[in-house]
Amino acid sequence: MKNIGVNSSAQDNFTGPNAPGSLTATNTPSGRSYNDGRIDLSWSASTGANIPTGYYVRYNGSTIATVAYPTTSYSVTGLSSDTSYSYTVKAYDTYNTSVDSPSASTTATTVPATMSAPTATAGVDSDSVSFTAPATGGSAITTYRWTSSDGKTGTTASSPFSVVQEANTAQTYQIRAENANGSGVYSGNSNSVTTQAPSFFGPPSFFSPPGFFAPPGFFSPPGFFSPPGFFGPPSFFSPPGFFAPPGFFSPPGFFAPPGFFSPPGFFGPPSFAKSVGVNTLVRTPSGLVSAGQLEIGDEIIGLNIPGIPDNYWDLAGVGIYASYSDYVFTEEQMANAIETVTTVVGKVLHENIGAVAVNGDIYTLNHFILAKRDNEIKSINVRFLLNTDLIYNHQTQDFVPVEAYEKNEEITIQSYSINVEPFDFYFTENGLTFDMQALEISLSGENELAIHCAGPIHDGHCCDEITQP
Repeated sequence: MKNIGVNSSAQDNFTGPNAPGSLTATNTPSGRSYNDGRIDLSWSASTGANIPTGYYVRYNGSTIATVAYPTTSYSVTGLSSDTSYSYTVKAYDTYNTSVDSPSASTTATTVPATMSAPTATAGVDSDSVSFTAPATGGSAITTYRWTSSDGKTGTTASSPFSVVQEANTAQTYQIRAENANGSGVYSGNSNSVTTQAPSFFGPPSFFSPPGFFAPPGFFSPPGFFSPPGFFGPPSFFSPPGFFAPPGFFSPPGFFAPPGFFSPPGFFGPPSFAKSVGVNTLVRTPSGLVSAGQLEIGDEIIGLNIPGIPDNYWDLAGVGIYASYSDYVFTEEQMANAIETVTTVVGKVLHENIGAVAVNGDIYTLNHFILAKRDNEIKSINVRFLLNTDLIYNHQTQDFVPVEAYEKNEEITIQSYSINVEPFDFYFTENGLTFDMQALEISLSGENELAIHCAGPIHDGHCCDEITQP
């Protein structure tokens, strides 16, 4: 009951203050670090005869803060990102405490989490960098910002991405995610990679297959030919006539291009096989690997395109090389194509005259890749690609423009024909190609067909010409 007497007042000291009203909870995410969310609470003051001493801020039935009257707001910090919180407020005075106010809820959001270190893979004149997306902080990631140890920076929307770099330079990469709330913290450094030089312009990658000339240090400086009589003993390379052309090593400018292997018969006539350059990067489940480093039994990333005819290799009859460009793939086939793993079952090294570089991938002149021209999807010979053509790309899973194209019909390069099963189409770094049967046309000239064919070789047959699509 109310006090009666000389000390009585209008305040009801026994019933306590009324509950506050109009509680709101507002997420305040701008610039908040991951797992340091902030929610701002605000309420209207208690009304009635009893003026409160203060307010209890409550979460999950427990008091988390006390606010002195007349303040009617409080900010909760240190909240987990992308997590919903619900609060109530009670008023109190010396004698009693009100009931809880109606609850108010919201979700705390922040900048994205710190990313794990990316993985870098060296390519020709560029590096490929892949990463795993972090927790978003409760707000969608809008971009990823990267930086390299040599001072380059940029943004990307997806993984992996390519960074143009100077050949034979080493660098590491860091990356962070950004959303509407701000930027996450940069990751740790990636592995260090050294960007490769283009392979078909000769050294230093010309002899890249490890141990190709088995004697250790055969070409190792210093003292390039220093051991007196290194080529002296006639039987040093026992096959008679292997170095038969007199003075083969005597003229100055031993590596003078073109025609490094020009002495007739040194490795047999150059082959016309469909092949990829030794340093062309091929996509594997563990990242990008140069063709020269692939081994029989290795798995690479392929594409299973439904509906390809069993006789796709020879639709127009044996020996008709242009048959590859006769078949038109449908948009439905490509939409239903499935990325898969296929296995290297054959691989043969060749010497080839002529090369084409398409968006950084290096092919022999007779190689075919999947391309779109005038809305028709076909396998097109790289030597006849147009700047208006589109080529199929792994990163986008779609056709992209030919942004870089260079053709040299005189240069001599090393290349590999690669046979993969059970799916014949496989991804290079920037294109989709199909395999070769890996005929034994090697640098040693073992294949008689290679020696006597005046044109390209297909399924064991000589072909007189290559038809432009």
